[in-house]
Order: sequence, then structure tokens, then C-alpha cells
Amino acid sequence: MQIAKRVQTAISLIKLACVATVTLALSACSSMTVESDFNAGTDFSSYKTFAFISDKPLLTVYNAPISPLFEGRVMRAVQDDLSAKGYEFVDDRENADFVVSFSRGGRDELRVSNYPSQYRGPTTWTWGAPYYTEVDVTNYTEGTLAIDIFDVASRAPVWHGWAVKTLYSEDRRNPTPLINDAVEAILEDFPPQ
Repeated sequence: MQIAKRVQTAISLIKLACVATVTLALSACSSMTVESDFNAGTDFSSYKTFAFISDKPLLTVYNAPISPLFEGRVMRAVQDDLSAKGYEFVDDRENADFVVSFSRGGRDELRVSNYPSQYRGPTTWTWGAPYYTEVDVTNYTEGTLAIDIFDVASRAPVWHGWAVKTLYSEDRRNPTPLINDAVEAILEDFPPQ
């Protein structure tokens, strides 16, 4: 009976460790910082229709390489998200209540970590003994997607939202899920409450 109880406890601990590991891995992969800003004097409740600011609404491209398919993917994601919120897409910009543009950027970053190595040598440490350190250097790309909304009547910007995330090789191989997630996360704050 005692052995069965120990086995059951061990299995429970292994399951808990697996759940914790998966949760940590998923949270590390999905960490995206999202922010927004808006003109407090704008009556967002009057907005019913939208269009893109031009046939090519991607306004800015920074140094990261970009697929020619990127713009269409973001346009579809924006149109789907705003339509799901009840806004109607119109082809004629002048008949829209607001227009949407977006930009993207990428910045290569370098993270350097310096930490002591495991102690190498005799079992006791003495003054003057060598001190070893390990240095890890990680190169990564931080990507940004920004969405801007302009009031058609005043031709003024009224809302700006952006998301920043560390990009991984999977994000580059299959960018559509990340684009959809980023657009949804950014537009979650539109219209502002």
C-alpha cells in the first residue's frame, strides 16, 4: 500500500512539473507587449464604416526583411477584426468614417549575460583563487507592428496602437498566426473605452 501511494505521489509531481514547464514555455513564446494611444476628444461611437488609407496602407518599412505578402496578410487581419467588431468596410475612402494604415519595424538586439561558472578546483575556496565567468551572447530581432486610425472628416490621427515581440524563426517561416494575433491584440483596445 505504501509503495502505491509513493508511486501515485511521484506521478502527480511529474504531471505538475510537465504542466508548469508547458505553461512557462507558452508564456515565453507568446510574450507580446501591446500599447495604444488616442485623441480623447474623438467621438468613437459615431464611427460605423472604415477603409484603408490607400491601396498600399503599409506606410513604413524598417530594416528587417519583409515578404511581399506581409501587407495583404495584415490588411486581411485588420479587415476581419474590425468587421467582427461591427464596422463596415467600404471601398471608397471618402465615404468611410475612418481610415486605417499600418507600419512595421524590426530591430536587431544583442543580449549579453555574464555569470560565474561553477566553481572549479579544490573543495574550499581561498582568497586569490581564480574566478571564472561564463558569457552568453544572444542575437535576436524585436519586431513592431503599429496600426493607425485617422478620422476622414478632420483628416487627423485619432488612434494609434502597437505591439512589440521578439521574433523567432517559426514566426518568419509562418507569419500569418503571429500577424493575426498581433492585429487582434492591438485592436482589442479599439475603440477606446
